[in-house]
Amino acid sequence: MAEALQFAGLRVTSVYDLVNTASPYPEAIPILCRMLHEVRHPRIKEGILRALSVKEATPLGPDLIRMFRETTANDRPSQSLKWVLGNTISVIADESMMSDVIELIENPEHGGARFMLPRALAKAKGQDRDRAVKVLLKAPCSYWMSTTSAGVSLDLVSCHA
Repeated sequence: MAEALQFAGLRVTSVYDLVNTASPYPEAIPILCRMLHEVRHPRIKEGILRALSVKEATPLGPDLIRMFRETTANDRPSQSLKWVLGNTISVIADESMMSDVIELIENPEHGGARFMLPRALAKAKGQDRDRAVKVLLKAPCSYWMSTTSAGVSLDLVSCHA
């Protein structure tokens, strides 16, 4: 994988080099997307998902939501992978994904993997914002919601099953 990223002009030795950089890497998104579907090792897959937690990956939202729905969390590695997938969705989600995000949050079958998803609800507008507030009141986690000049901010406070 590092070779494919290097071929695209990125100076990396692993996918985690992207996770730990503040520099944008839009040229890596198509490669990461392809690798996400090819790689089987959970730790590497998690690294790819973490690297996709950037706004340039927003077009991948529907695919990641589908992957979240299809991923079973029946052991520790798959639980961790699904949690990272939920976190990635919370970062890249835009207004077009709110209905799906709300549906994922409301479904208890997703367990703890859905704990980070409510962060995406800060991006909801209009009718979805009203629905988002109702979902937050029933969410499996408690959030501290604050309003700033930049918009609404949600911070995770605690979770319960």
